[in-house]
Amino acid sequence: MKSIAWVVYIITPVLMLIKFSAISVLLYIGVFFYDLHKQITLGKIFKVVIISELVFIVASITKLLWFIFFAGNYTLDDMSFFYPLSLINLFNRAEVATYWIYPLQTVNIFQVLYVLSLAMGLSRVSSFKKEVADRVVLFTYVPAIAVWIALFMFLSIDVQ
Repeated sequence: MKSIAWVVYIITPVLMLIKFSAISVLLYIGVFFYDLHKQITLGKIFKVVIISELVFIVASITKLLWFIFFAGNYTLDDMSFFYPLSLINLFNRAEVATYWIYPLQTVNIFQVLYVLSLAMGLSRVSSFKKEVADRVVLFTYVPAIAVWIALFMFLSIDVQ
């Protein structure tokens, strides 16, 4: 197992770069459809996406602090099931079908903050009005994450 551990260290940054790039291109497509592509570059959108990802770092730190200070005896399953400030916390693990775990973890306060930070970042690095930046994010990122969740659910059902 140790012999392939280095692969994780290589793959993780590559996957993060792919994620940042995909979200940036998606937002740029939205900017293009709103005919605002002359006011912002893909590079600026990429910077906004990277800075907005700090929200998920805060989520990870929150999860870590929760298990350090509040959770007594916990298992690895408890850690993988728990996501701070998400809908998954409203349910007991036994009540939730496997294919609902990821969607319920994804719908959380940090995801909302991420959407808001993307919109705020777009309006700050460009000459967009806040309402226009909100619409770009709302009509590009939000449907994309919904499709991603649906795809993940479909694959989870198929694997079972």
